[in-house]
Amino acid sequence: MFGSMRSVFVLVLAGGLVWSCSGERVMTPQVTQTGEQIGGPLSKPAVRRDVTQALVVARVQQDGVPVSGATVELSRSVSGRAADYAWSATTDENGEARVYVWADDVSGYYQARALQDGSVPGMWSSIPINGGYESMVDLPVGGKARVTGSSVLTLQSVVGSWVYVGTDMGEKVSKKLENALVDLLEIFSSFLGLDLDPAAVAMIVQEFTIGMETSISDTLSSIRRVNADGSFEDDDGNTGTWSVSGNLLTMVDADGFTIEGTYFVDGDNLTLFFTRDQYLRIIRQEDEEWDEEAQAFFDAIIEEGDTIRFFFRAG
Repeated sequence: MFGSMRSVFVLVLAGGLVWSCSGERVMTPQVTQTGEQIGGPLSKPAVRRDVTQALVVARVQQDGVPVSGATVELSRSVSGRAADYAWSATTDENGEARVYVWADDVSGYYQARALQDGSVPGMWSSIPINGGYESMVDLPVGGKARVTGSSVLTLQSVVGSWVYVGTDMGEKVSKKLENALVDLLEIFSSFLGLDLDPAAVAMIVQEFTIGMETSISDTLSSIRRVNADGSFEDDDGNTGTWSVSGNLLTMVDADGFTIEGTYFVDGDNLTLFFTRDQYLRIIRQEDEEWDEEAQAFFDAIIEEGDTIRFFFRAG
């Protein structure tokens, strides 16, 4: 049990390390128009197995009127597998949501749904998405999805400063942590003849999640400045180097500690993505006492296919 709780704090520490050995504003996706207009029917995705990102500009309308304030979620369509709506964004006053999709192999067919005020006004399927492209997709409530155009995403190097905004780590791990605690307490409750209090478990998880996110925010509070020569520094005196290969960002601090992850830049907003394996490498690099119990706990709260995101804005 103590080993498991130590693993929790390792997760928090790994979150704090994301920018204490980085901080660079590195590359920003720029859109180059290709003139391709897909128009009518949905097109087939191109066969590109080396592209890990795509941008979907989804436009939600109901009876020809834009639907603002709705959450658009996308899931990869995989035969025999339940939908996993891993990518999302909120529609603006024009009913548009810019949804970034990231995976080892982005190209394929997707499902979409719109959520608003606790209801699901629309669901769509068989949406072809090509890695390395921005796709414009109409999502009419009560109608079929329609790809209306696409353009190539290209990368342009930039330098600047970033300020930490938040992370979805709490959202990702809280429910799984709650399930793990419930399983553990059910064993103790049965052994001791006690009643399990789900409300108490939920409160423990909530307090932990708030504390974890506060700890990460405090750790990442300083501004990071990126230099065109491939170096970086922050207000706390941390320094290091950065480089990119495609959309893979590598950050190395003065002590040689290395972090790798995928990034998206959209205007003044930067998102860093870490897969389960990438995040595990961060933890294992820092924690020399990693053991089977710690690994088991990690496996319980971060599963295969999970990604952890960290959000920044230009500052």
